[in-house]
Amino acid sequence: MIADAGPLAERIREELARRRVKRQWLADSAKISLSTLEKGLAGQRQFTNATLVRIEAALGIALRVRPRSYDEAPGGVAPTELGAYARAAVRWIERDYLTIRPAFGTDNALYAYRTTIGWDEAVSHLVFHESDRADAAYTQHGDVALPHQSGQVYLVTRESGQFRLAILSRPTIAGALCGVLSTLQAAGGARLVPVACPIVLLPIAPGATPAFGLVRAGEEGYPALAAALATVETEGFARLIGAAER
Repeated sequence: MIADAGPLAERIREELARRRVKRQWLADSAKISLSTLEKGLAGQRQFTNATLVRIEAALGIALRVRPRSYDEAPGGVAPTELGAYARAAVRWIERDYLTIRPAFGTDNALYAYRTTIGWDEAVSHLVFHESDRADAAYTQHGDVALPHQSGQVYLVTRESGQFRLAILSRPTIAGALCGVLSTLQAAGGARLVPVACPIVLLPIAPGATPAFGLVRAGEEGYPALAAALATVETEGFARLIGAAER
């Protein structure tokens, strides 16, 4: 099964240009040959769906149109299940963010990666996708809910019956989104363990080039990232409650 290469190729070229990375990097990250990538981008050969899945994982974006799984909503208005928000009312959240969370399985270390939130015309609501993750195999993308009742921002991944959820505050005066991430941690073999942790999304200024990846205590940039993450609790954006003492 093959997909139309025209708009897909243009989107891939835009992503490469925006991130200032070479095509060889994408071919290596997606585990495809450079020849396959070049021919697809040149329109000489259409990308197969298998190739697109690999490219999506490497870039952390959704290239293929997903089937609508929510009730139909008028153009420019999100489905009721996601908060029935109008696009004009949520443009403030559309941008790239530096995402910070604790590193699972590594003491005194943080993960920093990019999360992009934007409007998807095909499904008429906000979506998010991650990129620049050190653990690229676990890159996430999904839907954004903005219900009026709670005043929170929800980043929801739903795939094959599995869910991942980030509950975030409305932006601070600096534009930061602070909250809690609930997900699964790989614990060896095929075993997955539920885990929850604080998470912060800091807006990336136009032209800025933040450092992404695993940042350990003592390394450059760690104090600032750790201080930003600490505000989740110190500023009252979320409460992390441990088990009761025995």
